[in-house]
Amino acid sequence: MLFMSATALKKLPCTEDFEELRNQNCYYVDKTLFLKNIFEITDAVMLFTRPRRFGKTLLMSMFEKFLSINRENPEDLSRPQRLFRDCAIIKDQSFCQQFMGRYPVISITLKDVYGNCYEDAYQMLTDLVFKTASKYQYLATSDVLSEIDKKSFALLTDETYLSKESNSKTVKTFLSTLCLLLQKHFKRQVILLIDEYDVPLAKAQYYGYHNKMITLISLFLGILKTPPKNEDGIVCLKKAVLTGCLKVAKNDIFTGVNNLDVNTVLTQDPRYSAMLGFTKEETNNFLRYYALSEYEQMVKENYDGYRIGDNEIYCPWDVVNFIDKNHIFITTEHKDKVCAGNYWSNSTSSSAVFDYIAHLSQSDNEKMQALIDGRSICISVNESMNYDCIDRHDSNDFWSLLLHTGYLTCANDDLIKHITSSDRAFFVKIPNLEIMDCFKENIRKRFQISLIGRDKKADSLACALLNGNIEKTLEILRPILKEFVSIRDNATRAIHENYYHGLLNGIFSKYTDIISDYRTNAESGDGYADISFKSAEQDKAVVIEIKNGGKNDDLEDLCELAVAQIEQKGYAEPFISKKMVKSVHIYGIAFCGKNCFICGKKIK
Repeated sequence: MLFMSATALKKLPCTEDFEELRNQNCYYVDKTLFLKNIFEITDAVMLFTRPRRFGKTLLMSMFEKFLSINRENPEDLSRPQRLFRDCAIIKDQSFCQQFMGRYPVISITLKDVYGNCYEDAYQMLTDLVFKTASKYQYLATSDVLSEIDKKSFALLTDETYLSKESNSKTVKTFLSTLCLLLQKHFKRQVILLIDEYDVPLAKAQYYGYHNKMITLISLFLGILKTPPKNEDGIVCLKKAVLTGCLKVAKNDIFTGVNNLDVNTVLTQDPRYSAMLGFTKEETNNFLRYYALSEYEQMVKENYDGYRIGDNEIYCPWDVVNFIDKNHIFITTEHKDKVCAGNYWSNSTSSSAVFDYIAHLSQSDNEKMQALIDGRSICISVNESMNYDCIDRHDSNDFWSLLLHTGYLTCANDDLIKHITSSDRAFFVKIPNLEIMDCFKENIRKRFQISLIGRDKKADSLACALLNGNIEKTLEILRPILKEFVSIRDNATRAIHENYYHGLLNGIFSKYTDIISDYRTNAESGDGYADISFKSAEQDKAVVIEIKNGGKNDDLEDLCELAVAQIEQKGYAEPFISKKMVKSVHIYGIAFCGKNCFICGKKIK
């Protein structure tokens, strides 16, 4: 629910429709000057990719309302003049004269084009075609269009005809057909706006029909490669603008598209870096308007941190929700109730992200820990990945997907190095506290669960170690190694010690509910113990030293060496000295491929 203050403040922007927002006198963070950056340049097709909830839909709605021609009186500009009356763009009379209310516009969103199977998704696309075409019903009685043209349009508004897959050509060529008809009717080029163009592909990957959907969407977007021409040879399409989360690299979609300009979260072009999301100045002005200026730091820590070009960007969805949930406390003098909620996690689908987790490379758990510790990691970024990259389970794609979907952001603007023509290396980090919370609660939790399943193996393993039961420990651990190492490495390369360290971290860290004080590489005695923890009751302790052996190494000898190291370095001393701790078990665990050996002793 949205609230109004006693001083009749503007309403909070509760809609993604620009006209509705303006008619309801909502607060608007003015992005209208970006109209010039988009429509004055010559690029025929422009794609902007940003995470969900970054204002893409509202931006596209603003474009539509500014550009759309009055179908009844093309010279009547009263509607856009009213909607943009106090916006920054209205001051540029030259641009407004050239673009405001001057073009027929096709504006669609593909966010609902999906289903549990291809057939359902196809029907959703036909529904979109029908509903969109119906908005242009005046073409059916146009004095300009021929009878053949009108028959073509009639098919676009025949729901029964469209629903038959035998008539799929009409659906696939819809945009080209409608564009041609509009150009003929108005004798002006058409502007095409497509929001969330990649949602059908993401959903299709999740439900298992990606290849069919990529073919369908490629044909549906064929207008981008081959814009229709009228009888005089005039190209009917002036410009197409698309938004999404990823730049899909499948050849069938963008190969052959002339004058394509792609702007991602990594693009350094200053013309667009602040176009989506809120800048610091925009956010602070927003907070000031609702008397929340004293919470600028709280908002910054929780919702800022995205780096796009030279700009630090706030997630607009979060800022709006923070103000919505908290400004009433200011007007009612309940400042103690102001808090920063997590609004992003429940609004963003992460199914594609989670599909990767069970197949990550051996060092990824350590990278996750580094991120949670507030550090940056270096990753190879695939800027043009496909949703079906998920099937190859490449960890670089996993980190790239986290970057594109908003879980990570660039730590700085320095390009580290070129790895290949398509992969680049960047330092990335978790952008803010809200995403840190999402990371801990969703991604890391699912990662840990994926390692060991949901059958309480972690609890069983911890219990065995706390009680000195080496036989039980091996009984639990060896099947995990057999399955997981086989999946990860297929015995094709040697495995480093830090891999096994990361594996045990994934099993124990913040997952099992019978241990406490879990630590990894923590300073202890005269060195750093690999792993240590206590029972939940604080009366038992475990210290583990990990060794990695080769094919010819005696794992038992390595285990004994590890135990000796624990004793010599005094790793267990902090536990021995505590009266509350009644028993301390130390272990050496040696790994080699899918095998392991354990030895240990009770030293208290």
